[in-house]
Amino acid sequence: MVALITLLAIILAVIFARKQHSDVKGVKPWLEDECEEIQTPQCPERVSHKTTQCMLCVCACVCVCMCVVCCMCCVYVCVFVCVCCVYVVCMLCVCVSVCMYVFSKAPLLLISLDGFRAGYLDLYGDRLPTIKKLRECGTSPPYMRPVYPTKTFPNHYTIVTGLYPESHGIVDNKMYDVHLNAHFSVKTDEKFNPAWYQGEPVWITAMENNLKSGTFFWPGSDVLIKGRYPNLYKFFDKSIPFEERVTTVLKWLNLTQSERPDFYTLYLEEPDRSGHIYGPNSNKVFQALVTVDRIIGMLMDGLKQQNLHKCVNVVLLSDHGMEEASCKKAAYVSSYQKDTDDFTVIQGAAARVRPKRLPEDFFTYLEKAYDRVPREELWYCMRKSGVTEKYVRVVQDMYERSRTVVRCAVGQTEEFNVEVGLHQGSALSPFLFAIVMDQLSEEVRQESPWTMMFADDIVICSESREQVEENLERWRFALERRGMKVSGSKTEYMCVNEREGSGTVRLQGEEVKKVQEFKYLGSTVQSNGECGKEVKKRVQAGWNGWRKVSGVLCDQKISARIKGKVYRTVVRPAMLYGLETVSLRKRQESELEVAELKMLSVQYLYINYEELMKNLSCRARDQPMKPYLTEHLPKRFHFANNVRIERGHLYMSPEWQAALNPYEVKYCSGGFHGSDNTFTNMQAIFIGYGPGLKYRTTVAPFENIEVYNLLCDLLEIPPAPNNGTHGSLNHLLRNPPYHPVHPPEISSASVCSPTILSLKDDRGCSCKLYNKSQVENFNRHLISSKPIDKHLHLPYGAPRVLQERADYCILQHVSYITGYSKDILMPLWVAYSLEPLVCVCVCERERAGSSVLGVEEPDGLW
Repeated sequence: MVALITLLAIILAVIFARKQHSDVKGVKPWLEDECEEIQTPQCPERVSHKTTQCMLCVCACVCVCMCVVCCMCCVYVCVFVCVCCVYVVCMLCVCVSVCMYVFSKAPLLLISLDGFRAGYLDLYGDRLPTIKKLRECGTSPPYMRPVYPTKTFPNHYTIVTGLYPESHGIVDNKMYDVHLNAHFSVKTDEKFNPAWYQGEPVWITAMENNLKSGTFFWPGSDVLIKGRYPNLYKFFDKSIPFEERVTTVLKWLNLTQSERPDFYTLYLEEPDRSGHIYGPNSNKVFQALVTVDRIIGMLMDGLKQQNLHKCVNVVLLSDHGMEEASCKKAAYVSSYQKDTDDFTVIQGAAARVRPKRLPEDFFTYLEKAYDRVPREELWYCMRKSGVTEKYVRVVQDMYERSRTVVRCAVGQTEEFNVEVGLHQGSALSPFLFAIVMDQLSEEVRQESPWTMMFADDIVICSESREQVEENLERWRFALERRGMKVSGSKTEYMCVNEREGSGTVRLQGEEVKKVQEFKYLGSTVQSNGECGKEVKKRVQAGWNGWRKVSGVLCDQKISARIKGKVYRTVVRPAMLYGLETVSLRKRQESELEVAELKMLSVQYLYINYEELMKNLSCRARDQPMKPYLTEHLPKRFHFANNVRIERGHLYMSPEWQAALNPYEVKYCSGGFHGSDNTFTNMQAIFIGYGPGLKYRTTVAPFENIEVYNLLCDLLEIPPAPNNGTHGSLNHLLRNPPYHPVHPPEISSASVCSPTILSLKDDRGCSCKLYNKSQVENFNRHLISSKPIDKHLHLPYGAPRVLQERADYCILQHVSYITGYSKDILMPLWVAYSLEPLVCVCVCERERAGSSVLGVEEPDGLW
């Protein structure tokens, strides 16, 4: 009887499963559905392809239950009954885990179509039905602006971190890091070195917020970033078919809740590959576009078959565009510069100049001299030193409510209050620290050499161990009364010409570390009276100074007299200054002489970037190449503050590339990218579709640094620090979780009184004289409360002043407005608007002596 019932249940389960399978096969393709507004995520609780497993699991439970009933009728099988009961519970738990497929939140799928130029949608949009429907039914801008340089790795990593390349470190597909002394390339294993990747990608952000991530290819996703990989990931393998990538992501979406990711990436290297080989205007690129459109359609059909097409948020985008390549539009540095032996050119549309033999870099780290000064002690010392109360309040306002962040290799911390120490990098801090040190050391100061003090390098000398210990205790007591303390771990004791039984020095009962040498103000003092280590260090300092001015010393155009002055001013003092007071041995004197001879004879390789950029500038009337030093590049590039960025840059006009020689151009046909991120053919695409994004919405273009914050909002997690503006893409979201709140103004503007000063001494200057009426009119304009120019210079209102008790007023100048502080006698802020730039060009006609004057809108770089 039991066997018959079990067989019947299995037959019913198989019939039901086949029916479900046939229903899935008969599902209408997603493309044939009409656009439908998805106001809330409609995620299923069960998944159709697991129906067979669910039904068989239920049947197994039914069978076991029947066995249990039969066994309960038998008195002699009690043990078997207990075992069966436990098994029933386990089977029910397994069935629940298999059948119940609950989504706690809508999954997010990020898809990249490498090299998909925004202009492709205008040319072929009607012939790409899947992408066209996603665009019509979802939200999208006409284009999305990439970051500079418009390369694959920098832009993909910007999209998932919200950082500019100079901040996240991936500044190009190929680069050199002097710290690592290594070359990065997307074709070598060096790309797996975590040291190259800074910032926090979104898959790590999700995991740190208790979500799971699955990445099927994305630059950086197969690297151990912040000590973690995504929960599911694949190493990049271009041989894996696109169809297999889609089916794998669909399988991941079909996992149980405990295994299933919340965030997914999917990367397709088309149409970039075809664009490079055949060019963006070729039929091969159109075929590649048709292919990726079919793959996206396969993905949407798969989501619909799993009843997830109204559940998943899909973000479809690209990293950059594509430009037609031609060697007729390539500029060669060798055509403008004959001597090219010392450098090479990183070819392309974002060309850079790099030395052939990369020199060593030397770095100096400053001690933290000010970070332990208590604020109350600072105010006390200022008053005791005779500083007027007004200036004490000014310094208090500077330090009150001060906040900072700490930057490290993986990004920045959140802001936190700074309640102790002096401002690092402030020109006022050394003066304030000197005031504090004067007061603290008043009780223990003696004439040199018994006490020598300089910032945090303090030496206490005496003729006996007992006197040193006594003075050290007095110094400790003076510091602790002011909230600071002597660091026992950094205090050292050295005995010169030590005799037996000299003993040890103690600080608060703890023995002070005894050393044979220590550094004071950069010099090495040895207990045996020798100076060998000091000589070696001086030689190194001389070489460091020599390298700094090697551009002058090795320049054949500079006279020997000038080189001699530079050497005697910069190099020699670094090596020899102060050694007159040291008793050197002949061997040490010889070591210094040998080093000096090497410096005068060795020809150290050096690239004079300033001279090189000057030589490459304005060499032809229609020159498509504009040389720039890094510090002179347009600030909108955000491409300067990273050691991996070379100092020499070649900015190229649209459609142009640069290389050192003609044979070094990589793309003489086909397509290329990397140009200015404002050029039309470099623009990327962005399409958002799903329950979290708006329906049938077109928005203004935006930069791809904003995408990271958008992804975090769709996942409902807080983003890591980034260069984007959180909330700037709220107009794309149906229900944005974050709304920026600006702090209210703490100090309001007061009224400025006009001041008329008579010039007592003109210092020989000839100035235009103004009568009293003109001066009064000028002052009235300055302090006017009427919105004379505010609509132009302050269209969004005046900046909020967040300092307490700040006394300032609004001054309206001729072409700008300032918030002038009466406390520090200088502007707190300046506001102005620039008029649109125009270019006046003269075009020559064939007939001599005639010209046409025209006005053009600016095009390219200004």
